[in-house]
Amino acid sequence: MSRTNGPDRTIAHCPSCGSIYAAERGPDGTIEPIGISNGCPCGHTDFVEAEVELETEFDEPEVLDDSA
Repeated sequence: MSRTNGPDRTIAHCPSCGSIYAAERGPDGTIEPIGISNGCPCGHTDFVEAEVELETEFDEPEVLDDSA
């Protein structure tokens, strides 16, 4: 089942300690980590959307020879 409305999902990080969180981006652009109500455990309350670079190339699978 796919979601067609509601906040966009993203990845965010705390600029103070670098912790990474699953987050939602609100219509006004605010970033809110999912499941965290009072900010990061380090005390910081503002979060930044993480820049993510996905690698799409995969190594060839290794073939195991178990004929020994």
